[in-house]
Amino acid sequence: MKARACTVAALAALLLGHTAAPGAAPDDPGFDALELARGAYALGGEADLAAYPGWSDLEAATIKQAPLTRGAFSGVANAKIHYRLYQHRSETRGGVVLVAGRTEGLVMYQELIRDLVANGYSVYIHDHRGQGFSQRLLASDPTMGYVENFDDYVQDLARFIDGPVRAARAGRDRPLFLLAHSMGGAVSALYLEHPRDSGIAAAALVTPMMAPWADSAPGAGLVSKAADAYCDGYAVDVAGFGWLLGDKYADGAPFDEQYAAVRAAPPGTPNDLTHSALRFARHWQARNDARCEGADCGAPNAKVGGLSYRWFNQACYASELARSQAGQIGMPVLLLQGENDTVVKPSAQQEFCRNLNNARGSGYCVGRTVKMALHSLFIEADAYRAPALQRVLGFFDCVRAGTRHCD
Repeated sequence: MKARACTVAALAALLLGHTAAPGAAPDDPGFDALELARGAYALGGEADLAAYPGWSDLEAATIKQAPLTRGAFSGVANAKIHYRLYQHRSETRGGVVLVAGRTEGLVMYQELIRDLVANGYSVYIHDHRGQGFSQRLLASDPTMGYVENFDDYVQDLARFIDGPVRAARAGRDRPLFLLAHSMGGAVSALYLEHPRDSGIAAAALVTPMMAPWADSAPGAGLVSKAADAYCDGYAVDVAGFGWLLGDKYADGAPFDEQYAAVRAAPPGTPNDLTHSALRFARHWQARNDARCEGADCGAPNAKVGGLSYRWFNQACYASELARSQAGQIGMPVLLLQGENDTVVKPSAQQEFCRNLNNARGSGYCVGRTVKMALHSLFIEADAYRAPALQRVLGFFDCVRAGTRHCD
């Protein structure tokens, strides 16, 4: 997600006529620190993963409690979107729609799915277009992070909820919740900002992309700062500049090249996503090893590499819309941020919550900071992941109980 390369700055220089970088006010108080986990919910830990060598082993354990339904639907422009439904045999709490981040998908969310099912939820997830087992968008480089229009993600999510999820919930009277991460947080916010008969009772946005970082590295230069300023406040939808935003990398490289670099790095090398070396390794291995066979597969593997110019532009433009239109959301929202997140901006997440709360409508936002945590809370070390998930599940239970305002 980061875009520190000079190529991003070239895009910014072309479209940005000034270099000011608007952001949160210096005295922005931020969010309260997340309280410690109280152990109310059963969650797996890193030590438990030894029993499940791969993502499919976790899925096999899950479907003993929640039988699996696989399928595909036609997204925008007839893209084949792969999905999986885990319908709990003895559902006690409700259903959860998972909305993944960029590069991610259902193969990387199996530990989270297992935890949700273990706590009485049915779980519904689709792979975004261009990643996971859904249809790739560029024949020239199937692993490049690319999207024609960010709203395609939003409309695909709407079709998933209105179609397979609604059908799966027929006859089930417990509430439906939405749980999203990173890019999925921006997708979900834009989905929720337009009134819909979705049946969703509340949403938890975990380190949502309300603005991607471009200059978070120590000593970031002017080119990165220019790209960051463009993304912060001056991004426009450059649909008319297709010649500029073709199949070229703004950051990163094809998946196989990136994975080779990860494997070659010395043990313990820091990364931007997690303090957990084990979960970080599984995060990459799942995408490398996963295979999909059958008519519901839009892609045969789950490999996703670096991001394109066009994705960066669309992410900047869409995330600004998501935070500026937050006041249109009419339901409870929990937002968790990582204190040391260098992938997306905590200040933009705070702006999103302020805008939602300042609207004083039927929706509201509760923000918490996971101290010392990095970006990918779903694959963080247990010390950060467990409190975050305890908080999410507690929030859902509070809403399910009918509490007027869940803190």
